[in-house]
Amino acid sequence: MCPISRRCSYTPVKPWLRGQEPLYNELVTRRLPWARDIDALGTLAFRVAAFAYVAFGLLDWETTATALARGGREGNALAAHVVEHFGVAALLAFKGLVVALIIAVLVVLPRRLAVWVTLTFTLSVALAVVSNIQALVRLG
Repeated sequence: MCPISRRCSYTPVKPWLRGQEPLYNELVTRRLPWARDIDALGTLAFRVAAFAYVAFGLLDWETTATALARGGREGNALAAHVVEHFGVAALLAFKGLVVALIIAVLVVLPRRLAVWVTLTFTLSVALAVVSNIQALVRLG
């Protein structure tokens, strides 16, 4: 049986479920709905992937801000609207909010799926950074 924690709880055995008198010292382990088996390797992989996603998000903002300063434009229509009306600092807040929201959703997914989805997002942002760097080279 597992100890009392967020992953499981103890409930006394119901006599009508067992068909006999309850043993008051006997307890049944019941899994809580949000309990998941998270191994150390899966948690480490998710943390590394999430860190890479945040790092590439910051690089995306930095390269976008540099390109905007050199006369480039934002390719994302919603982000372009944020830059146009509120400035580059608001773009950082906008991108940070999007990254935080995505990671908050990924945390509740099964760990293996969360790692793969996070790596997919990381790859897409890394490609955006490469595209931004190419735009910076063209802008001179």
